[in-house]
Amino acid sequence: MTLTPSEGGRLFLALDGTFTVAWSASAKAERYQYELYPLNSDCTHPHARCNITTARQLTLTPDPVAGNRYTLRVRPINQSCSTQYGSWMQATFTLFSHITGHLIADPNASATLVGNACQDTDLPDLLDATPLTTITAEGQYATYTGAFVGKDASAYSLEVPWWPLFANNLVTLTPDPTLTCSCPVGCRFSGIAAPQSAVNFYLTPLTLSHTGWWQVQGGSVYAGATTGQALVSYIPVDTCNPDSTCTAALLARDTDQTPNSAGVALTGGGGVDTQPDSGNQLGYLREDPAQLSAQGLDLPFKETYAYFYRQYSMGVTPVSEFNAVADDVPEPTTPPTNGRAYFYDGRAGDFTIRQPWHIAAGEQVVIFIDGNLRLQDPLGVEQLITVEQGGFLAFIVAGDMVVEASVGNTDSTNTSANLAGVFIADGWLRIASRGLAAGGDDRFIGEGTFVGWRGVALERDFDDGHIRRIENNTHPVELFRFRPDFVLHVPARMTAPRYVWQET
Repeated sequence: MTLTPSEGGRLFLALDGTFTVAWSASAKAERYQYELYPLNSDCTHPHARCNITTARQLTLTPDPVAGNRYTLRVRPINQSCSTQYGSWMQATFTLFSHITGHLIADPNASATLVGNACQDTDLPDLLDATPLTTITAEGQYATYTGAFVGKDASAYSLEVPWWPLFANNLVTLTPDPTLTCSCPVGCRFSGIAAPQSAVNFYLTPLTLSHTGWWQVQGGSVYAGATTGQALVSYIPVDTCNPDSTCTAALLARDTDQTPNSAGVALTGGGGVDTQPDSGNQLGYLREDPAQLSAQGLDLPFKETYAYFYRQYSMGVTPVSEFNAVADDVPEPTTPPTNGRAYFYDGRAGDFTIRQPWHIAAGEQVVIFIDGNLRLQDPLGVEQLITVEQGGFLAFIVAGDMVVEASVGNTDSTNTSANLAGVFIADGWLRIASRGLAAGGDDRFIGEGTFVGWRGVALERDFDDGHIRRIENNTHPVELFRFRPDFVLHVPARMTAPRYVWQET
């Protein structure tokens, strides 16, 4: 009589998660006594199976408590005259299981994780594996690094000691340096049970990645630099042009795609560059055919904090309207004391908004901040400041305006505005980045007018050192959208004409 598996052997679980032990027939045997129990135990173990049968095999489902190493003992029984027992045959064995899958090309990074499996609605193309690609399985009972096997190089099969479902069961892909996993993110599946098939990795070429860029929709843009490059946004022409959702232009048409609605690029004399090639490239300046720009434009007047302050007659000792803590200023609910505009004294700290504001149709809100304006979104509401059609909101800031990295849309395809209004700062207008180490940036979308008289710093980039960098291929990480309705509903004090008196 022989046992299967034999001494010290490996026994693979079937796809249904069961395993079968068997033994050959023994001469004159009418029945068989069997004992199957976890290694270093006996039939008193709660997961032992010990009995007498006329069959010559036993199928069981393992239990995590029992582990993956077993002892099998079988002896024949003859009862022709009296009960006679044959000699025990014994073997120890280890339960193993297979994890199988493919490497699948995902050039558009469209695969998503559903449960423990990645799925893609596109027809998958198998990806040729390279010698630099390895699969590692780290689980409850052992660590194993496997090689690719199969008829095509994209298939792999791992033989691992049996895995029940544990959170620390990991299957990790180390791809070729030119590739990264679109799914699963990080090239790692966690909580994988085995046996299991279709544990597929979807890979995207890293060579398609592009640096972050910005865009203005339905309006013009001005930079006062008189030399060097004043306006720079490198449009990813190769990846944006074939994508129907991407507009390869610094200045795009409005949301209704009205012809000739793309704005004009204006500078104080500095150049405009829309491509990373040497020199100033204007070929992708506007979505409309005419590539309009004006350089050497000098603004004789700058409508700064002081200018609007005088227009609103705020006085020498204005009343600070906001008594709440400076790091969480709520939307005002009562009219300003002077009946014209609100005032905040920056000596109490930065004017920081951390909760949603909503300006309804018919409302006109103007706020003077004698200090810095800081915008944060710790709750992840994304649409932090909204202004309905027919409403108006303006922040006139004597210092800097900083949009923190928390303000943005986590989904790069989301076109909802994070901030709406007129934002004018005498200092810097900064759209801050969380930086590579923190995992790439969210997409910022601003509606209205954004001015930083000292300068504008657009710091964001989808690039997180991994798969998110591919989002730069088809989406501007900062998008500024013109709101023509603000022109219709601007307060009269902000529309006073400027005059120059000059002796002739």
